[in-house]
Amino acid sequence: MNKGCAAISRRCTAFLLALVLSLMPVLSVEFGAFTSWAEGDGRGKAYTYFGTQNLLKDGASFPFYGKEHNRVGLWPYGITNAGNNVDAPGYCLEPNKSMRKDTSGTFHTYDLDADGDNLPLGLTRETAEILWYALSSAGNFEGYQERAGKVSQGHYILGQAATWAIMSGNWNGLEDFQDQMEVLIANIKDPSVAAQTRGALAQFFNQTNGAVEEGAVPAFTSKYQSNAPRHVMKKQDDGTYSITFDIDGSDWRQIELEYELPLTWSYKISGNQITFTCTDGNPNIGLVKGHFKGGSLAAQYWIKPNTFKIWYPDGWTETSATEGKQAMITMAGKEEPWEVWLQFGEGSTIITSGRYEIPYQRHEHEETFKRNYKIELIKYDSETGKPLENSDFEIREQFDFGQLDGTNLEEDQFWEEKPSSEGGFDFLSVCADRITTDRQGHLEHTDLKTYDYYKTYCNGHPEPIIDYYEADGDADEDEQDEIDAKNEELEREA
Repeated sequence: MNKGCAAISRRCTAFLLALVLSLMPVLSVEFGAFTSWAEGDGRGKAYTYFGTQNLLKDGASFPFYGKEHNRVGLWPYGITNAGNNVDAPGYCLEPNKSMRKDTSGTFHTYDLDADGDNLPLGLTRETAEILWYALSSAGNFEGYQERAGKVSQGHYILGQAATWAIMSGNWNGLEDFQDQMEVLIANIKDPSVAAQTRGALAQFFNQTNGAVEEGAVPAFTSKYQSNAPRHVMKKQDDGTYSITFDIDGSDWRQIELEYELPLTWSYKISGNQITFTCTDGNPNIGLVKGHFKGGSLAAQYWIKPNTFKIWYPDGWTETSATEGKQAMITMAGKEEPWEVWLQFGEGSTIITSGRYEIPYQRHEHEETFKRNYKIELIKYDSETGKPLENSDFEIREQFDFGQLDGTNLEEDQFWEEKPSSEGGFDFLSVCADRITTDRQGHLEHTDLKTYDYYKTYCNGHPEPIIDYYEADGDADEDEQDEIDAKNEELEREA
């Protein structure tokens, strides 16, 4: 890319992309013998993820969730093939057991929705959800490491420390965890590792605090489909059915949700209440999903807790006490949009809600490149024609969009991501306020610029996928006619 060689040079602005990772849950319940899960979800082997050295300052010692700590980072393990042939960090789940590298084992995947009441190692859905967010904030989720590579030591520390805290049995909330982590961070030897850990902690606290607290979802819904509360609507004098729920009208997480309903249904928010109305005479539609509007910031950054993996070494049982027999948590599920669930219905026959979607794949293009720009000139005396010494120049710069020609980088995206602290695209800004010519009337100025470019796009819009209306149970002739009519209407709309 050419910047041009002139007394007024041109500037490219560096862009920083904040990658929001959000992810959520972990584990619960007790197991017997491992042999009953022989199939599992793939095989992996423990290895040393980072070099084995104590990351704490010399002589450091402090209490952390009921145990005195004088070392961090001596045994940072990873596990091979944790997901899509990608290796990933593994966090020890059993504080009183040891571990060793080159141990083979089997992965098992747990779904916080489907398995939330039957999780291993004494975990509940609530504590597993907190651990899921720790995995997310540490970059330990499907798709991240393929894109960004190995997680940093600071992010590894956050993931393991959160796991220690939950599994210690002394968990006392996020604020207490934040306070205890600040003590740990203050004792980290390397300032850069301390800064990484504090950044991971801040993201973990903000994401988790906003998603697990009581107001994260409306009280008449659940984050999990398996726990969706069922509601019975009341018939009104005009023949419609309706039901009204209380919401917190000041909480954007509740008022910005959109609900997927049949065309003959509607909902309306008024103050601190939301009313659902059915006009087709069928108030028993079953499950209804709520989500944030597509393309909104909330839809981009609020991610639902979904799955995570536990790796069990060969021969593991809960009573295993030998070296290398410790279960480890790893790899949260890929990013999926935040959603809430409720259901409407009574009796045995419920016509489940029909819907359609147009599937697409969301792609990200990230590109980082460096360019070395140089301006050089010789100043001559207009009278003598000789090189002129001690002539002062002010160097100005402005972005030249011509340098994007022939690339797949878009001008509009540069405008959108422009940081306010960096000069401007539509006016000249000062790059160097004073540069003076030498004896030969010569001067030169060099700028090394780094560009971070980010763009999302999709692969077009293929044929819609239709989930047809159907009866939850045996439908009579009138009900089947209603279902057929609804499906015809759904096909026309799709």
